[in-house]
Amino acid sequence: MLGFIFGILLLAIFGRLFFIGMKLAWGIFKILAVVFFWPIILVVLFAGGLGFLAFIGLLIAGIISFIARPTML
Repeated sequence: MLGFIFGILLLAIFGRLFFIGMKLAWGIFKILAVVFFWPIILVVLFAGGLGFLAFIGLLIAGIISFIARPTML
């Protein structure tokens, strides 16, 4: 059950970060880091028994994604 909640939150937060990154037109590496590498790191931490660290990372990413507003200047 905890894994299911973690997966839902992971998809919600990184889906939002993906669209924020695309709207801000980040470089290729930054998009890959946010959309590809960070979720893999969190999943590996969670699968490796370090769920508390993965949830902290997910919480930090969620706060950043809700604070950051994509603006087109």
